[in-house]
Amino acid sequence: MSAQHVITAKGDRVDIECQNCKSGMDVSATSALGAAMIENWPKLHKCPKAAKK
Repeated sequence: MSAQHVITAKGDRVDIECQNCKSGMDVSATSALGAAMIENWPKLHKCPKAAKK
C-alpha cells in the first residue's frame, strides 16, 4: 500500500493518521479493539488521494 501512516502515542491513546489525506482516528492503546485498529488501519483505510494514482 502506498499510503503512509503515522502512529503517535498520546498517553493511553494512540492517534493514527494517513499522511496523504490527513484522515485518521484516535483509539485506546489499552483496549483489544484499539490494538486491532492500530494493526489494521493501514489495510482498512481507503485513502481518496492514493486511489487517484
